[in-house]
Amino acid sequence: MWRFHIQKIKKVIYSVDIYKNRTLVTEEGITLSSRIFKPRELEKAPTILVRIPLTYSLTDSLKTELVGRFWSTRGYVVVIQGTRGRYRSSGEFYPLIHERKDGLETLKWLRNQSWFDGDLFMWGSSSFAHTQWAISNSTDPKIKAYFMHIGSSNFKEMFYPGGAFSLASALYWTIRSRGQEDREVDLNDLAKGVEILPVVQADNIAIGDTDFFNDWVMNRGNLSFWEKIDGSKRTESIKDQCYI
Repeated sequence: MWRFHIQKIKKVIYSVDIYKNRTLVTEEGITLSSRIFKPRELEKAPTILVRIPLTYSLTDSLKTELVGRFWSTRGYVVVIQGTRGRYRSSGEFYPLIHERKDGLETLKWLRNQSWFDGDLFMWGSSSFAHTQWAISNSTDPKIKAYFMHIGSSNFKEMFYPGGAFSLASALYWTIRSRGQEDREVDLNDLAKGVEILPVVQADNIAIGDTDFFNDWVMNRGNLSFWEKIDGSKRTESIKDQCYI
């Protein structure tokens, strides 16, 4: 997740101002919370946006600090924002489904910030990468480059490889991600869940009834559901630099 080509990285030049818990309120009334790292000596600078569905914990805060300072000392404003329901952002956490709408509203908010110079980039792996695919055809403001690592753009194929439901993968993700905080997965809970029929009740046994797991199971043939979280069509039309 933290891979860099050291020989090509700029030297540390700037000191950093950090602004914690900076918020925007979406049209739906959801408060999205960000931590902003800004080069102190620059009035305006290129911006790197990272949207994270993580727990607000000491470990994740330290990682946020590391990433934010790394880029900001080299001349970038870094905005690390919790997705809906995570990292001090309000609302219910439901993986993948809100990333396009909330992401586009975040871009409009960025455009109006005094330090924004018009150059915007995104960065991150795994679920961070999905937040990039979700808005990769945005034009206002335009994202000039993406860095995506281990991030699927097609979750229908991920959950239904070859047409069969990938129960272990979906249930593992559900156990780990249910609620406002990530948790360690107890493999005993996972084993109990995968033995249950019907499949839609596996989450009840493993961790508790979970809306997004139920939706993954029940919407196998519902293309409109998967299109909401699918970035495949946008991957075909993206014309900006995309490092995968």
